[in-house]
Amino acid sequence: MELKPGEERFDTKIQTPWSDGPLKATLTFNGGTLTSMYVNLDDSEALVKTVAAQIEEKFGAPQVTDSRTVERCPSYAGGTEEVRSGSLYNIWNQDKGNKVVRTNVGTYVLDGCLGRRYNERRKVLASISVFTVEASKNPF
Repeated sequence: MELKPGEERFDTKIQTPWSDGPLKATLTFNGGTLTSMYVNLDDSEALVKTVAAQIEEKFGAPQVTDSRTVERCPSYAGGTEEVRSGSLYNIWNQDKGNKVVRTNVGTYVLDGCLGRRYNERRKVLASISVFTVEASKNPF
């Protein structure tokens, strides 16, 4: 993603209460003010659930966006196994005047029957991102 004029982006590691070791993060600043934060949750779906539960406790139920698809794969035992692939995000929006602070916590999973046939491991990308967006204006 290209930086806008006045923006600076830093790759770093941050220590959180969610994991034993530091997590990879990307911080974006505009004019010296933090405007977005992305934290890789070690590709752990369990960690996503922990983080989402903690945020839900403070800010209430999220809006859930689920674009996963289900594929039925034949198993070696002769049955079938359900495989889910796609993204699942929990989204919280908090109005702050003319801006909205958006928090996304979720996973993107890449899995499928063909990959399993060739012993490719399921890939999981898990993250939390917090950023600001312009509040939508009422056209009326």
